[in-house]
Amino acid sequence: MLFISGNRPSNPLAGIGCMLFTGLIIVGMFYFLNWLYFKLWYATPVFIAIALAINWRIVVSSLRGYWQLLLRNPISGFISGLMAAFLLPFLSIGWVLAALGANKFAKMQQDFGKQWGFGAFDPSKVNASGDTEYVEFEEIESKKKSDNTAS
Repeated sequence: MLFISGNRPSNPLAGIGCMLFTGLIIVGMFYFLNWLYFKLWYATPVFIAIALAINWRIVVSSLRGYWQLLLRNPISGFISGLMAAFLLPFLSIGWVLAALGANKFAKMQQDFGKQWGFGAFDPSKVNASGDTEYVEFEEIESKKKSDNTAS
């Protein structure tokens, strides 16, 4: 049970101004986002071209992922394909940002490789010189615990 302490306003319409103001903000946000969405539709081909120019593998891997999802689970693939088509302006911006991030990451890997004396950093080839390194362990003799049970 909820107990409210304190004085409640006697006027039942006391919060109507706050509700109207909140409603106006929500309607304004709707019209602004609607305007932004349709403006981004015109810029979508430019974003896709930029993403393809920077790193085309990002776009291809994304489309390949949608295709594999469609083959694996047709209902989820169809729904995600519809969502991708509906939200294509935002998806294209995501492709541009992912392509920029992938290029920045590749540049960081090359810088890291130069710093440590080998080419681009490849985690599978950390020891680029080819010599094998062995870690030496101390061999410890193991003895069985003897049963010292007095009978």
